[in-house]
Amino acid sequence: MRINFNSYCLSIGGGNRTILELADGLVDHGHEVTITHMGHPSYYSWYGKPKAKISSLSLDIPSRFFQKYWLKKKGITYELDQKMSEMIPECDINVATACETVYPTLFSGKGKLYHLVQHDETIFYSDTYQKNLVNFSYDFKIKKLCVSQWLTDKYVVLTLATESISISSPISV
Repeated sequence: MRINFNSYCLSIGGGNRTILELADGLVDHGHEVTITHMGHPSYYSWYGKPKAKISSLSLDIPSRFFQKYWLKKKGITYELDQKMSEMIPECDINVATACETVYPTLFSGKGKLYHLVQHDETIFYSDTYQKNLVNFSYDFKIKKLCVSQWLTDKYVVLTLATESISISSPISV
């Protein structure tokens, strides 16, 4: 099966480690796994050599800042979401891994859609507008794969999602 994960950025962190180890495990079970992310290949060098094929938008932090903020102030739109959506390969399963990747995953029109929910992402934002964008991303009728029961319970109650499933973390400690 062809499985693609979409990540905003594969920099060092527990959520990204989960994505990379889950991808490695799926490769070990004979699946063709890709990861599409908006960052630069150097962002995941901390992990070693992933078994999945990784497609990077290859923007370093200064380039991302320039294109996302400076150009925006000049009235020029540079949509990272659109670029990611265009980069997503043909796949059978297409997995958003954070609220920022739900939109490009959905709009790519590729594969059966899933959303790997690793945390309540509203806590990462202080402004109401951004929190509303996060909550709206959970309302799409995309099957949720939640890494804990409390997330499953929360999103079954709070969203219009057709189904939320609790999965155990794939990381071996």
